[in-house]
Amino acid sequence: MSEYGYTKIPGRYFIEVWLASVYKGQHGLERIVPLYTDAKKVYADVKIQMHKECAKGLEMNETVENSVKKICKNVLRYIQEYTEEFLFIEQSCNSPFATEEVLNEIEQHSKEIVGIFERGIKEGVLKQTSPILLISFCYYPIQQIFKEYRKPNSMLPDTDFNMVFQMCWDAIKR
Repeated sequence: MSEYGYTKIPGRYFIEVWLASVYKGQHGLERIVPLYTDAKKVYADVKIQMHKECAKGLEMNETVENSVKKICKNVLRYIQEYTEEFLFIEQSCNSPFATEEVLNEIEQHSKEIVGIFERGIKEGVLKQTSPILLISFCYYPIQQIFKEYRKPNSMLPDTDFNMVFQMCWDAIKR
């Protein structure tokens, strides 16, 4: 564990439970500022890793539909292979770690994915709206369905994720 409270395990970062103790006053104020700075870096690193994983295998010469479905598959693969990181991102995205500075840094690593959606809008294949809104219609259904799917008593135990990917595509295509 680092002095700021996270453990690095081959490419994986975890904020330790003691973070909560900082807010309960068990550590001095002098430890909060470096912890906060370090936690923002961890959040950015993990989110950037997710963007890179989700963009794997994309080729600019393939159809927008194929690219979008590949992104959907990569999102699911990331969530399955890096579940702890995914849950950390989900918890941190609305926390003080997600500052404008951090979000700008992360945005620099999402250009390839955003570019696919911008191309689809320009070609008239995708709905004429914000690429971020279109991406959301792919990302959020997959993550929500996966969270339900992995529960021991899931209401969706036999989920066909290829059907989910098709539903995401159907929601955003023109």
